[in-house]
Amino acid sequence: MQQQRVRVGVYGASGYAGQDAVEILSQHPCVDLVFATSGTYAGDAVPFTNLRYIKPDDAPLESVDAVFLALPHGVSAQTAKKAEAHNVRVIDLSVDLRLDTPELYQKWYSHPHPHPELLPTPYGLPELNREALRGVDRIAAPGCYPTTTLLGIYPLLRANWLVNERPIIVDAKSGVSGAGREPKPNTHFVEVYGNFSPYGVGRAHRHVGEIEQEMKKINPERRAADLHAAPAPRGSGLDGEHLRRTRARPYQRRGAGTLRADLRQ
Repeated sequence: MQQQRVRVGVYGASGYAGQDAVEILSQHPCVDLVFATSGTYAGDAVPFTNLRYIKPDDAPLESVDAVFLALPHGVSAQTAKKAEAHNVRVIDLSVDLRLDTPELYQKWYSHPHPHPELLPTPYGLPELNREALRGVDRIAAPGCYPTTTLLGIYPLLRANWLVNERPIIVDAKSGVSGAGREPKPNTHFVEVYGNFSPYGVGRAHRHVGEIEQEMKKINPERRAADLHAAPAPRGSGLDGEHLRRTRARPYQRRGAGTLRADLRQ
């Protein structure tokens, strides 16, 4: 029996996440990649395809069944709303649809949500949430740190093996490409090569809100997580797929010993 083909477009296709999406989709046997957008590289060839990048405003939404959004937060929700008006399904790779309420979004991203009516959107971690993703019009792809943290600690939360009044410390390492393609002083080669640089320590990292939200869905009594993250150059023992760029070790002291859950790729 022949499977139905799906026509797909990718917004933000020249960024790191967008490039990965294009590469994966171009090899999928049931996907026709119709367009790939880039505000910077419009007119250039799209790797892995016979397409050329087009500007976002020129994307033919009427010609696709679904779109992947690899756009900055704030911009992604606006594009999702536009796609919804064309009855196009959305898989959002940004943060705009991950948090369930506009209040949480405001708290962690310091500006109002562009389209709060899009919230909540099903959280796209199929290992935990598969049934909720069937037949929906929008999916919020999870962040890198939340993915590794939640998958690593899920069995412990599910079994209620952790002491609720004690915090979880997440020691996570992410490839520097997670900071995006735009050059920044702290992502230059000489800054990151052979070095770990802690950032977002002490509940300052924006992914803490996402992790906490999803943890509480598994175990409502669970207190907030403390996230400690250290970026490393891309390719430090991890392959290039977006969800495999990060490794996380959640720790919690239990009794006299230490309970450790390791997620390894």
